[in-house]
Amino acid sequence: MSENEDVVEISISMPIDSDGFLRRECPTCEREFKWIQGEEDSSDAETVSAYHCPYCNVASEPDSWFTQDQLEFAQSEAASRIMDPMLQDFVEDLEQSDFISVEYTPGERVESLGDEPNDMRRVDFECHPSEPIKVAEDWDGKVHCLVCGKSAEAA
Repeated sequence: MSENEDVVEISISMPIDSDGFLRRECPTCEREFKWIQGEEDSSDAETVSAYHCPYCNVASEPDSWFTQDQLEFAQSEAASRIMDPMLQDFVEDLEQSDFISVEYTPGERVESLGDEPNDMRRVDFECHPSEPIKVAEDWDGKVHCLVCGKSAEAA
């Protein structure tokens, strides 16, 4: 059995604001911000191994920036699309036996994340002009570039 036989991939859409920004959350300081949601296979997209938080400047892997709501939604979608059908099949198989009676009720589902509001203020960087972000309106500290960590003032 190859390692990839146990991997199941599903596609989940996350809402973006009218400017094309996706809400993110720093895994370190837990502040929310937004980054531009471009095409992953775009020829001008820069490949990075870690992104910097615009607030605390701590770098983390690209897949660690989900908000708590996004994680709950993704887990709910995975359960309803993958686990619930598997468990239902298992229950049906068990019901074929005369020795056991089983009942399965799927868990509560998060229906959607809703619309993404047009909040936050945009910050552009000279060092990486194709990677603008949005930060909290009331943030008055330095704002760091996602890609290299330079502050907007130093960019």
